[in-house]
Amino acid sequence: MGASRLSRLRQIVADAVNDLASVIVPGYCVVCNRPLLKGERHVCLHCLAHLPRTGICSGDFTSLHHRLASTAVCIDRIAAWFYYTQGSPYNAIITMAKYADRPSLSRMSGEIFAREISCTDFFDGIDLLQPVPLAFRKEFSRGYNQSRQIALGISDITGIPVGNLLKARTHSTQTRKDAYSRYINSLDVFSARRDATSFDNKHILLIDDVLTTGSTILACARALLTAAPGATISVLTLGATRLS
Repeated sequence: MGASRLSRLRQIVADAVNDLASVIVPGYCVVCNRPLLKGERHVCLHCLAHLPRTGICSGDFTSLHHRLASTAVCIDRIAAWFYYTQGSPYNAIITMAKYADRPSLSRMSGEIFAREISCTDFFDGIDLLQPVPLAFRKEFSRGYNQSRQIALGISDITGIPVGNLLKARTHSTQTRKDAYSRYINSLDVFSARRDATSFDNKHILLIDDVLTTGSTILACARALLTAAPGATISVLTLGATRLS
């Protein structure tokens, strides 16, 4: 069995176990740790109502466009669900999905965010959802790519297909690195697969869990534009830090 098929099988089994466990034992909100009520998944309705939403979902120039400003890459639209700030209990939506073997939390988050902005024109004309890839070893060890799970949740709502145009080589984690170190660490990490050339002149939406300095997103965008220079690149993340 190939590594990718084994990874998918592990995810299916883990999701089935988690779903069964939630029926037998009530789950708890990852944000406030209160018992979830019937119909609630991962995050209670109270915490969802008070999520520190950014309100950023636009092709107009925003603070996140400014963060991703580059002479090599032009970002068209940007959307971010909530502010990812130090000490916030809402950070658990990202960290629990990433490190606590809860891929369904990422997928659910993608579904909710996509549903919230589906009344806008943000998804109009998007041809492909492209998650930021993980290096093979990291994805195999974790059992899933949280950014792909977010993309799958968005696809569940929008019907836009999820692509696999990028690959990543093994590199040190971006966590706890400053802006310059993140930039250096992301150089030459990502590359486009051969079939990326077929998306020249298409609109690709890059998906990631958190936008910090923007170095990862820009590195992925550069890799895509190397293979498909006529492509339009937009960005969607769940979290976004506040940079001074």
